[in-house]
Amino acid sequence: MTRRAAPLGVGLAVAIAMAACGSFGGGVAPGGSATIGLINATTDPLELYVNDVLVGTVPPWSENRSIAISGNGGPPWSVRFLRPNGEQMVRLQVEGPGTDGGGGTSGWSSECGNFAAWWGAVRPEDIPRIDLSNPPPPEESCV
Repeated sequence: MTRRAAPLGVGLAVAIAMAACGSFGGGVAPGGSATIGLINATTDPLELYVNDVLVGTVPPWSENRSIAISGNGGPPWSVRFLRPNGEQMVRLQVEGPGTDGGGGTSGWSSECGNFAAWWGAVRPEDIPRIDLSNPPPPEESCV
């Protein structure tokens, strides 16, 4: 069962507000906490769940390298990203803070864009970089 925190219009408003602020929840993660990084090179705002608790919305065409996920019953932490239609895009299993050399990645790719999430001390080399100043137009067929 998928829990939705708010109608899509509210989620989209939150995504736009967060994109305007340039961060996911504002601020750097506290030292020693588990963090994830992500690149959302899609036109969808994504809901971020940690151990089935809605943590926030990831704006479309955005990147964040340090989202704190500590708390929410972990470790381990089950991190899921859901599209606006409720479809799970990516699931990432985070085993610990990532400061001990551990880590992992998960990704999604289609005609609607690309998404990658990772945990660990270092951003993986094969994660693409995106030009945040040049987002693509929304694709109606991708929602």
